[in-house]
Amino acid sequence: MKSKDLANLLEVPPSTISDILNKKKKINMDIAKKLYQKLGVDPKILLA
Repeated sequence: MKSKDLANLLEVPPSTISDILNKKKKINMDIAKKLYQKLGVDPKILLA
């Protein structure tokens, strides 16, 4: 999945995904929640 596709799926700006992937931002609770709801990713792993 491309980062643009992930951004669309999570309903966040593509720059947010880019910043997370480039370690400029950390995954926050809102993004973790969306990743869980849309993809089933355990937020405990993401926020650890």
